[in-house]
Amino acid sequence: MSHFPSSAGSAARFAKRPLRSAEGARPKVLLTMPGYHGTLAAVRNLGRNGVPVTTADPARFTTASASKYATEHVRCPPVRDTARFVEWLLALGRRRGPYVLLPTCDDTAFLYSLHRDELSDYFYLGLPDVTVLHSLLNKRLLREHAAAVGLSTPQSWMPSSLAEVEQLAREARFPLLVKPTTQVLFDPRVKGALVKERDQLVRTYEHVSGEAFGQELRDYDASVTRPIIQEFFTDAATTGIYSICGHVRDGRIVGTRSMRKVLQWPRRLGIGVCFEAAAPSEELVQRLQLLTQRVGFSGTFEAEFVEDGARRLLIDFNPRFYNQMGFDIARGLPLPLLAYRDAIGQPLDLPLPAAANNGADEVTAYAHGAALKLLLRSQRVSGALSPQEWQKWQHFRERQRHVDAVVDADDPLPALFDKMNIARDVARHPLRFLNVIALNRA
Repeated sequence: MSHFPSSAGSAARFAKRPLRSAEGARPKVLLTMPGYHGTLAAVRNLGRNGVPVTTADPARFTTASASKYATEHVRCPPVRDTARFVEWLLALGRRRGPYVLLPTCDDTAFLYSLHRDELSDYFYLGLPDVTVLHSLLNKRLLREHAAAVGLSTPQSWMPSSLAEVEQLAREARFPLLVKPTTQVLFDPRVKGALVKERDQLVRTYEHVSGEAFGQELRDYDASVTRPIIQEFFTDAATTGIYSICGHVRDGRIVGTRSMRKVLQWPRRLGIGVCFEAAAPSEELVQRLQLLTQRVGFSGTFEAEFVEDGARRLLIDFNPRFYNQMGFDIARGLPLPLLAYRDAIGQPLDLPLPAAANNGADEVTAYAHGAALKLLLRSQRVSGALSPQEWQKWQHFRERQRHVDAVVDADDPLPALFDKMNIARDVARHPLRFLNVIALNRA
């Protein structure tokens, strides 16, 4: 799509949204979680378009704050120390605002929307009400809304007692996945636990149930402490997860890109390391538009689908910036800039192609190169990677024109911090690295 809707309808989304920027003005933006690749992509995209970017994190040095496009870095409490973080945010806004606030993770999306009335006095916000965000970040609610608009989801169970889990253990087909209902304010940051045997299900369910959610989330919805149980697709680790990413404004998806996650860290259930461009599905885009209209969502999103033969089943809808956003920016969709303009009430009139043109110069792949190299080399040494797979991934960069998650000749310093962070994580958790990464054990 080459034209975007005007900002006239944006104000109607909010009961209180006093801050508006004059056309052409460039208020500074505040981005948290600067260790995330999506945040680094946003810093570069916004900075290259003349937007002043401040990064915020408890650490003094981070990957994105090392970018030459980050004009300032400030120290803040951990986002998951929610009371202190929100108090710090309001104090910063009163003292130095206004900033544009853009959500870089599930936690900030939830907190910014939960405290929207307070924050909107000092910040430009492009987020809907917390009820909207929660309906997308809570997998139980997402499943209900998806079914209403014709989006298929994996078979799932929402047990309300251990007796129901015990019954499921006797009757279900395995393997199964026990997943937290949401990733919002959830420790540890894991996507779920794979259960291969019947006698493991109750114990695993109890373990996941015992993991901690932040108090603000539990106060908002106490039911999130009950995990969901979902069918597990063994081939997904090798055939990939299909994603549609884009931006929604006033009930319209105004720009999308599609991709397939083809390698993750850890390999069976983890964060994407390699992605390839995929053919867009107009039917799924239309269904996603109906979903966003149904719940009232506007903003940047990533929708993930697990592929089971010809079926694509919705597993997550992430209403915020996402890990591999640099891939879509490289393919001509500047999502951080769109989100920024949306937040300050300016028109989204950038002349963008509707989809990648797949020409000779088109970027067709994305990789976190440092993690990919370590993953392949460690699994090659351990024997977890076959010679055929080794050759496949060795030639990954040679076969396609790709963009790296961190490495950029124009902005070299973040790559150094990225390698340091990987080395630090391996040194801190050597047994986990050996078992989960090098040996590829679930």
